[in-house]
Amino acid sequence: MVTLILDTNIWIYLAKGEHPKVLEKLIEKFNKKEIQFLISSIQIEEWDRNKIEIIDEIKKAIKFQIQNAQTISEYLEGEEKESFSKILSNFKNKEESLIKAANERYELIEDLIKNKSIICQVTDDDRLEVSNWALQKKAPFHRHSNSYADALILLSTSKYVQENSLHTSPYVGETDKIIISDSVFVTNNSDDFSLGTKGADKDVIHPDLAPILDKVKMRFERNIGKILEISDELEAEIASYWGYIDDLIESHIEWEAEIMRGK
Repeated sequence: MVTLILDTNIWIYLAKGEHPKVLEKLIEKFNKKEIQFLISSIQIEEWDRNKIEIIDEIKKAIKFQIQNAQTISEYLEGEEKESFSKILSNFKNKEESLIKAANERYELIEDLIKNKSIICQVTDDDRLEVSNWALQKKAPFHRHSNSYADALILLSTSKYVQENSLHTSPYVGETDKIIISDSVFVTNNSDDFSLGTKGADKDVIHPDLAPILDKVKMRFERNIGKILEISDELEAEIASYWGYIDDLIESHIEWEAEIMRGK
């Protein structure tokens, strides 16, 4: 059984329903006992704190899709415009049902997080250790100072894996009982966790964090599609989606920097 540690941004991505087949595949594998979810208590706190905002974002995304469709219709003429207007009208009529489906998907994700996952508690020792990372500007604090929750997620879950895994024993006659034998930490947050923020370096764990994963034989992955045995097309689509999000974030950072420079 593979133990998945999904960063908060992945859970939100699933709640937004960007690629519903990914969620379907996760649930299918969970029901078959091929995977189990491990989550940090700090993520429960994050989820509850941002619950209203997350639901609002999902609803805004649906309304934004409708607005975009309306904009497209302005560039059409004749039969094309008429056909498209009928499709748009049907889509608008489904807005309420789309929002209802989004709420149900959100509740499904919340159930997975709170009731179907193993929840490891963040300890005072974890908080102290992470504070030391911040003082030393170690990853995930090497680029940003507000990475406290991200650091606690990785540290607390890796400690849980270590405490609940017995790998090959050097002692003759000792029986091994492997509870967690294969674990994967999945996040798209290259800023905090990766060696670099561009190209192949985004898919490599930062050297400051590598020993934590290596100690418990945990893998690092940015594209959840790569561990779900989904089609190459969907895997590429997921990678493209995260690339688009990365570009948006980078553009926003550059825009803020230009404002600070007075441009």
